Amino acid sequence: MPRNELSPFSYGDGDLEAEKRASSPVYVKVPAVGVVRVCILQELPIRFVIHFIDGHPQLCWGHGMCGHCSDRRGKKVHYVYRCYDLTRRCMGLADFTPYQEEVAQLAREQHGFIKGQVFQLKKEGRSDNGRLSAECLHSVLDFDRFGDPLDAEEILSKQYGLERSLIDAHVDVP
Repeated sequence: MPRNELSPFSYGDGDLEAEKRASSPVYVKVPAVGVVRVCILQELPIRFVIHFIDGHPQLCWGHGMCGHCSDRRGKKVHYVYRCYDLTRRCMGLADFTPYQEEVAQLAREQHGFIKGQVFQLKKEGRSDNGRLSAECLHSVLDFDRFGDPLDAEEILSKQYGLERSLIDAHVDVP
């Protein structure tokens, strides 16, 4: 006699938008060979600095508050934009280094905005460890058609184990 229990299976579609968001990779991955095109969905990036301590990233809390800076440990600056990955057709985050951010800043100065602009990302030297280069293409897309972008602050909070309010507050990051 069958028992009346809940089943982990169901028929039909679920909440496809939520399921696509949950299953897609968060950061845009640029392959060693080929290019990726992204549409930027915000004017200014979220900027933060990390130190690599024993092979693990640790956030820098700024001058006077960061022991790693006091110890003169190396650091890496990140500029994170919400974007729509036109190659994979999903929302994501584009993590720019200062070199790519310089390209974004020049585009912002030339056009007065970058929200909706398309950037082409590729690796130099056809290597996984190659330097990432960015190029602003001369196309502006209707970014509203892509839907709501990812919540970058929430993702960074989870990634680094922080409370959201810490990301919303500004610190003196070197």
